[in-house]
Order: sequence, then C-alpha cells, then structure tokens
Amino acid sequence: PHWLEPQNVQNRVYIYQHQLHVIPLVHDVMNAKRKSIELVRTASIATLADTKIQRCIQTKLAQIAQNVLSVNPGSINHHSMM
Repeated sequence: PHWLEPQNVQNRVYIYQHQLHVIPLVHDVMNAKRKSIELVRTASIATLADTKIQRCIQTKLAQIAQNVLSVNPGSINHHSMM
C-alpha cells in the first residue's frame, strides 16, 4: 500500500500460508510481534495483500526459480531423499 514505508513496516508485513499479509496502520503493532502474528493468523482483520501484489510476487519468485534451475539444473533435487 502507498502508506507502507520503512518507518512503519516493523511487525506489519508477513508471509503466511504462501501469501503476503500487511497489517493496517490502525493497529499499533510496532513493538508487538505476537499481536501482529495473531492478527494475521486469526483473520480477524483483512490483512491479505491485494491480488495484483500477490501475482507480482509469485511471478518474480517463479522467475528466480527458473534462473536458479537454468544455472544449476541439479538444484531441484538438492534436498530430496534417495
């Protein structure tokens, strides 16, 4: 959102269940990490970032993954168990 700036971002932006969440300014969470996490996890307020933002992030992550695989094709099985 346009109001999100470095001075107010602390404890306000989270990735939860593969999606970006932003806690609105009306909630004082600057020094309350537990409160922030609870707000995101309980869905008591709308924290899910806009669909356009979600798509942008997913596209960028897919591009990064594709670049990693093109540089190191064997990396996809790096953590798999044989």
